[in-house]
Formats: sequence, C-alpha cells, structure tokens
Amino acid sequence: MHWIQNQSVHMYPTANLRQISFPPGNAYLISQFQLLSGGDYFANCIQWLAFLGSILVMGLLTQQLLPESHQPWTATMIILSIPMAIMQASTTQSDLLTAFWLSCYTYFIFRFNTPHKSDLFWISASFALAIVTKPTALIYGFPLTLILAVRIFSSWLTSRRGEMLKTGLIHLGQLLLVLVGSLSLSLGVFFRNHQIFSTFLGNDQGTRVADLGIKVLISNLVKNLYINLPVKPVRALVEAVHTWINYDIYNPNSDLTVSLLTQPSLKFLAPHEDFVGAPVQTILFGLGCIVLIQRWIKFPSERRRLYSLALLAIAIVMAYVCFSLTLKWSPFHNRLLLPLVILGVPIMSFGLQALGPKRLQQGILLGLLVMAIAYALTPVRRPILPLPVVSQQQQAEQSASILTLPRDEIYFSGARSELAAPYRQVVAVLADRQCQRIGLHIGQDDWEYPLWVLLSRQFGQGFALQHVGVANESAQWPSSFPASELLWL
Repeated sequence: MHWIQNQSVHMYPTANLRQISFPPGNAYLISQFQLLSGGDYFANCIQWLAFLGSILVMGLLTQQLLPESHQPWTATMIILSIPMAIMQASTTQSDLLTAFWLSCYTYFIFRFNTPHKSDLFWISASFALAIVTKPTALIYGFPLTLILAVRIFSSWLTSRRGEMLKTGLIHLGQLLLVLVGSLSLSLGVFFRNHQIFSTFLGNDQGTRVADLGIKVLISNLVKNLYINLPVKPVRALVEAVHTWINYDIYNPNSDLTVSLLTQPSLKFLAPHEDFVGAPVQTILFGLGCIVLIQRWIKFPSERRRLYSLALLAIAIVMAYVCFSLTLKWSPFHNRLLLPLVILGVPIMSFGLQALGPKRLQQGILLGLLVMAIAYALTPVRRPILPLPVVSQQQQAEQSASILTLPRDEIYFSGARSELAAPYRQVVAVLADRQCQRIGLHIGQDDWEYPLWVLLSRQFGQGFALQHVGVANESAQWPSSFPASELLWL
C-alpha cells in the first residue's frame, strides 16, 4: 500500500522492516492487481494461480522423471492434497509463488540433455523470479543449481579429448550465464539492503543460525520432521536424539520460539495457514526414497532410467539439510518448507507406485481427495464450514463462515477479531476531525492493512498514511509530510 501511495518502490520509514528488506516480487504482483482492480478483490489470486501453476508444472515433471508409465492424475492428486498449499492458496503469502518458480526452475533443469539458448533463458528467468520472491529460494535453489552443473558438465566428460577444453569453457560459460541471469532481478534489492542493513539479505528478524554446527543441524532436522509428522514416536525421537547428542532442544542458537514440546500435536494437523504439516506427503516421500535406493542397488540395469529422479531426490534432501542448518527452528517452518514438499511430488508418486495393487493406490488417492476437500472447506481463518472449537487457541482464531460474514468483517475474522472495534473507532475520530494526512506509530508486528481498508472506505484516495516515530534503520528516510494527527496503536 505504501508503494501505491508513494508511486514508487523506494525505501520509506516503517516500523516493520520486512516491508522494505524482503524481496518484493510477490508484493509487487499484488500491488499491480490492486491498481488494476481498484481494490483487493484479486489480491489472493497470485497464490491461487501459483498453486494451479505448480500442479501443472509438477505433473509435467513427474511424467518426465518417472521411469515407469504412470497416470498423470497421480501427481496432481498428491499436490492437490498438500494441506499447507490448500491453506495458502487463499492468502497473500509468498510461499506458493516461490514454489511455483522453483518448480519451473526444476522442470527446465531436467528438460534438456544438452542446453540450448532458450533453455538457459528459461532456467535463469525462473530462478531469478524465485529469488526475487522469497529468500528461501536461495536455500532451495543452491542444490538444484549443483544438479544443473552436473547435467551441464556430464556431456563434457564424453567429449573427444581434443575438444574437452573448448567444450568445458562453453559449459562453464553457460553455467555462469545462468548464475548471473538468476541474480539479475534481485541485485538492486541486495545492494540496497547491504547499504542499509550491512547484509545483502536485509534484516533477518533473528531467524538465522549464528554458529553453524553438526548439533544444530541434527536438532533442527528432527524438529522440522516432527512438525510434519506430529505423532508420539517422532516426538520421542526428538527428545531421544537431543539427549544422545547432549544438546538443549531450546538452545537459542538454533531455536527461535522455545515452544516445540509445549505445542499440541493437533496444532500441526489443524487447517491453519501458519502451522499445518504434510504427514501423508512426508511418508510418501520417505517411501519413494527407500524404493529408489533399493532399486538402484538391486537393479543396476535401471540406474540410467532412475538417474534424473535420484538427482532430484538428492537435491531435495540437500535443500532440507541446508534449511535446517541455516534457519532457527520455528513452528512456522511448515510454511517455509512448502516449496520442498511440492518439489518432492515426483518422488512421492514413485513411492505410491510401489504400494502393490492398483486398488490400494487408488484407495490412497481417493483418501487424499477426501482430505483435500476437508481442508479446503475448513481453514481456521477463512472457513466455508467452521470447525467445532476444541481448544482455547482455536477459540482465539476460529472464524465464522466467510459465506455469512460481511466483507469488512472478514479482515478481522479469526485471530484479529478484537481489533475491529478500536480500529473503527480510530477511523471515526479521524473522519470527524477531517485528518487526511495521518502519522502511524505502531509496533513491528502490529496489523496495519485493515487501517488502509477502513480509511479508504472513509476518505477514498484523499488520505495519506505514513509511519512516524520509527526507531530502526529506515528512520533515515524522513517523513514526506508533517502528520496532522498521530495515531497510537
């Protein structure tokens, strides 16, 4: 909203540094929809379209990678039933869009044997769009880029001796071209962040691991596994592993919230856009990896057909390791892990094919369809059919059906319902005093967007809103107007 108001994507003073330090790709697309439609009616379409695109791309990739014939709807059904994808498809978050661009990047990596100019363009463009959408794309894209290098240089090993130097230089140039092209869209953001925050990735909100180590890695590997498989045996495994390595589960170097063992297992199964895991997909991915290893060892003749699928599995495992090593554990990690879950669909399909009779496979797919419908109807914050309240935490966030709520009430449904009355009172006071240039003094995590909506209802386009009293790095940009009213929240 500040970009639209300022008619610029330049920096501005804000209490929430995420607004100006994170990559702008997703927010920029949403702002275009807002400008074109004159409102936020289509703001959630970015994620919804990204979900649709991911389904199509991963279906194509699965058909390409699986050595045996398979039904195209197998991969489609698996990705359609990923709970976090269903939850995020109706939000303005950025993880599904990141997953879509990474899916395209992966598809183009495995599409060719010898890259052509057009292949290099699409590879660079898809990774560049992923990076400019969310920083986690760098973590997940690193192993995929290594796979790209392996595929590019594999033909170099088979070239004739007299041409090896020339071929090697050509392939090196191709890889460098991809790397430069992939960073091109984000270079401006990176350098601006470095100028302001002394780091290319901007303010990390305390999420990065400061001291890397094997214990940090092991701790976060099992904790991230637990939030996707929230069952007692995995919880016991988490505690046993930490006892074995003599490492505190809540070590501040690797844990952001100090809350793992206090979280009820149901939290990671409930239809919540911040927490829900993917237990069925996790099991299918593990099964797919086991079957892949077993066939690789037992049937050497199949290795050539399994080669690309094995490379993808290795890249996903490497990305999971990199993620667990570099970011402190948080209960919100299922949201960040969504791109990896989507990229794992071909391996999940491969694992599902190994489950014996076709009837069993069809039964599992039918179960996934039922699960997908259930999750789609019952999101805690935007349900069509609200769930019965079974806990205090759910009571604090459970919304009424969006079919019965007035549009303005939906902004405050669920976790923010207590803000509706004070926000409306504030806007009424501002309207009574005819204050159209408003200084906003709020905290880092306070909710800002509904104020824009309510103010636009009251003043149309005839108001300006800007953060004042900012005490962070963005304070170096002065306010563009003297506030006629100071709004305290």
